[in-house]
Parts: sequence; C-alpha cells; structure tokens
Amino acid sequence: MAATGKVDYLVQEVERAIGDADRRRHKHKWFSVVIRLGASGCTAAIPVVLGWRVSPDRAVLLGHVAMVLGALATVLIAYETFYGHRELWAINTAAATQLHALELDLGYLKAGNPDIAADEALDELRTRLKEILNEADSAWVGVRQSTAKQPPPRPSSGSDKRAV
Repeated sequence: MAATGKVDYLVQEVERAIGDADRRRHKHKWFSVVIRLGASGCTAAIPVVLGWRVSPDRAVLLGHVAMVLGALATVLIAYETFYGHRELWAINTAAATQLHALELDLGYLKAGNPDIAADEALDELRTRLKEILNEADSAWVGVRQSTAKQPPPRPSSGSDKRAV
C-alpha cells in the first residue's frame, strides 16, 4: 500500500508543477505580446502623427505627442529586453510539455496496479520531475543573467597590439 501513497503524492506534485508552469507561461506570453504590440504601435504611430497636416499650433502639439510615443516605445523595448518575457514564455512552454509527458507516464503506471507499482519506476519518475523543474529554474536564471550588462571591453591603443 506504500506504493499507492507514493503514486498519489507524485501525481499531486506533477499536477502542481503543471499548474505553475502553465500559469507562468500564460503570464509571460501575455506580457510579451502586449509589450511588443505596444512598442510596435507607438513606433508605427510616430510617422502618422508627424505627417498630419494641421495648423501650426496643432503641429507643435503633434510633435510633442510623437516625442512621447517614441519615448514610450523605447521604454517598452527596454523593459522587454530586461525581463525577457518571450524567453521565459518559451522556457515555461517547454517545461509544461515535459511535465505533461511525465503526467502521461505516471498515469500509465498508475493505471496498472498502484499497489504493485515498482518503487524503481516511481523513483525514476520523481527524478525526471526534479530534472524538469531544475532545467526550468536553470533556464530562468540563464535568462536573468543574460540580461545583465557586461562591462565594455577596454579600448585598445595603437601601441597595444595584443591578440584577443
């Protein structure tokens, strides 16, 4: 009967992990799409706003609006670059796919007789779960580190001809 407890525990953990990955995936997808569309919309609106033929007083106002749109597009692009929502969306999609495959394997094992489910098979599935979660965490850390700015290389002088 101990195997049944392990199976049920593993089922709950996999379902929780799938829910977490799906929640993060949807969040990052939404942020990525909204930020990209917002930045693209602002950038596309600038020539339209500047191209309107209006009175000189309104032309100044439209120039200010175009400047604000350009600044907003720049901030949105910098935000997306810093947070990497698109990459995080892909990471969580891959994790959710792997977790669903694990869920299928676990369901297949459970569909047999859970009382005689091999501890080795359960341990293997638990190890796979931990690997999937660790890979997703490592990828998330990689995205976070890739957005950190590296110091620029030192400029070389004419007399300094070292090979890089």
